[in-house]
This record gives sequence, structure tokens and C-alpha cells, in this order.
Amino acid sequence: MFISFRKEMMKYKPYNNMPMTKYSKFVSERWKNLSEEAKVELQRQYQINRDQKLRRERVTIADQCIANHERTKRKSKQIDQYANVAWIVKVLEKQRGVSCITSTILKIIDIMKSPSFTFTAALDEHNVSTVKTYIKDR
Repeated sequence: MFISFRKEMMKYKPYNNMPMTKYSKFVSERWKNLSEEAKVELQRQYQINRDQKLRRERVTIADQCIANHERTKRKSKQIDQYANVAWIVKVLEKQRGVSCITSTILKIIDIMKSPSFTFTAALDEHNVSTVKTYIKDR
């Protein structure tokens, strides 16, 4: 408790050029002359500050965990979207041949950039049923 009392007293150091050894002796004398009630009050304040600091650290750690989880969810969602687009491109390659794939891929990429991305938006009516069947089977 004396250490926390000394730290608190450092805020009120009377002279900036006073040597620390002299000031430490001065604070020690004040500590010895302090009543038990004042010492108990200082101890209580120390415990409150310590508990608040620990609580803030726990909240910060919890916030970081939640943020990491959200980032991971976003990344896994993007990976799923790219995997599904790759599957759609394979279906189109089989059905239409390679010649029309480039324009379809560009359309898919544009659609993926929109916040409301869905797989079926990139396909015409003929291919939508194929994709829906694939998603159900997954």
C-alpha cells in the first residue's frame, strides 16, 4: 500500500528539483503519521482501481475476440462465394463451351462486388435450376 501512496503523493511533489531520496523519506514520514482509517481508505481505492482496470482489460479482450470472429466469418463467407462462382463457371464451361465464359465471369465478378450477392443472379433461366439443385444437394 505504501507504494501506491507514494505514487499518489508524487503528483503533489512540492519541488521539481527535490531529490527523490529526500522526497521518499518525506512521504514515508507522512505514511507513518497517517491514521488507520486513511490507510484503509487508500487500500479500498487501490482495490477499486485495480478491479476496474482488470474489468476494462477483460472487456477489451472480449471486444478483440468478437472482432476477430467477425473478420473470420467475413473471410469464410468470401471463400464460399468464390468457391460457388468457380463451380458456376465449370457448369457454364460444360454447357456452353469456352467462348462465352469470359463475359460471364466478368458479369459474375460485377455481381459479387454488390452487397446483396447471390449465385443465381449471374445466370440465365436455364442455369438457375441447375445451381438451385446443386445448392440443395450441398
